[in-house]
Amino acid sequence: MKQIILTALLFLIATLPANADVKVEESSTYFNLQGLTSREIHQDLMRNAPREGGEIIEGEVADHFSVDFQSRMDGQECRAFDERVTLKLKIQLPKWVDEKRAASAVRVSWNQYMDKLLAHENRHKEIAISAAHAVHDIIHTASIKGSCEGLDAKIRRAAKRTISESERRQQAWDENAEQFGIE
Repeated sequence: MKQIILTALLFLIATLPANADVKVEESSTYFNLQGLTSREIHQDLMRNAPREGGEIIEGEVADHFSVDFQSRMDGQECRAFDERVTLKLKIQLPKWVDEKRAASAVRVSWNQYMDKLLAHENRHKEIAISAAHAVHDIIHTASIKGSCEGLDAKIRRAAKRTISESERRQQAWDENAEQFGIE
């Protein structure tokens, strides 16, 4: 129970928006793991963890960006205003249900595993939040000479490039991250 509360607090702190220009909405789900030894927990993880492309997903931060803004003429330029960037984060993590019944050494092993998993997933959140702020900055500074016809397309192309780069950074983080597990 302590681990779940700590996990919730860490995620809450990590997702507080740096400013009001980007709204971060976060939801969490858990999948249960059973076992009284590290080996049993690992085996249950191999059986019951979510999978994607045949690979086990021990933890995941799925992100979804939404962008909205208005535009108007400001002298000879069209500028964006009333910009709203929303980042929805869906976090999925394991929850060990036999913690109270297990030996102290197994609880220590579990806590070390969860610390590493949370640190890994928090980096994913940081990458997504950084991209959301970059998208906001794109909108906030965008302008185009003449009429407003091309501003929407200009902003959406730049936002799409930024989000695509964020996805590449997410993938690189997974590929280069330290391997860990509970065994």
